Amino acid sequence: SIGQSLYLPLIFLLYAFVIGSAYFQAETALLIMASFSVYSFASSMFMFPAVYPHLSKALEMYKLEKADGIGHSHEILLQTFFRFVSISILPLIACTGILYLMVLQPQFWNFFDFFQIAVYSLALNQAWTCLAIMLVCLFPSQGHRISPLVSCAAGFAGGFLIPQPDMKVYYSWLFYINPNFYGYSSMMRLVMPGIDIGCDFASTIECFPTTGEFWLEHFGFAHVQPFFGLLIILTMAFLAFFVGWLFLEKRMSGLSLRAFFGQLRWKNRRTLYENEVANEEEKKEKEGVSNDDDDDVISIKTPSETSDEDPGNEE
Repeated sequence: SIGQSLYLPLIFLLYAFVIGSAYFQAETALLIMASFSVYSFASSMFMFPAVYPHLSKALEMYKLEKADGIGHSHEILLQTFFRFVSISILPLIACTGILYLMVLQPQFWNFFDFFQIAVYSLALNQAWTCLAIMLVCLFPSQGHRISPLVSCAAGFAGGFLIPQPDMKVYYSWLFYINPNFYGYSSMMRLVMPGIDIGCDFASTIECFPTTGEFWLEHFGFAHVQPFFGLLIILTMAFLAFFVGWLFLEKRMSGLSLRAFFGQLRWKNRRTLYENEVANEEEKKEKEGVSNDDDDDVISIKTPSETSDEDPGNEE
């Protein structure tokens, strides 16, 4: 419907405008970090309500197709992924531009930094789209109850509410499985080094807390490698998609987990065997064609050769 098509563009644009107006021309480096922290939650909050109804309806249709022996689960998941990623691309780029221009003061604007932040926003969107697909495949009837818990955990361990160095040991593992942490820390590593909001104090030591470098050290982002964070986000997206597809296949097969993996191994072995047989047959066919070509060679003799063999035949 029109409402479903416009949901993501409108909610992303509205969200970015609200954040930009709340942190307009931020006067401290800490406020800049707070604004980007709130913005990094966008995909974790808004993607699941869009993906869940669409994919649930698609899976109901897939059940009917499966009963007739047609349809493929990976096609449904890929169509869902590309549908929502394509819908979100332009709104996310626009949202990144709104946030960047409204929050940062003009002297801190940098087109290359903006471009990289937009790339990280798109990567986070892809990761959360895949995570939403995985939750629907794992918990088709309870996914709408589990997704808020996942979003809360992502915000809790996003890197701003509780800095990684200050997190308790028994919660620190949340940082390493949270795409928001890698996206937010990488964005801050790009933006904050050039931030220096000015200071009324005469001492450099007293003015150091107003710089972006100070807050990067405080939050544990000083040694973050942005490109490495991007690779981790994309790897998480691939793994979430693969796990979702695997459990969807298992659920549709009606087998136990052990029997399902045994069936997968058998299918792989059968595929390898069929490929070997096909290669052998192809090789035999090629050899047969070459032998037939040798047998079909016609020898043509000249009249002189014929006369040498049969002296009585002069013609």
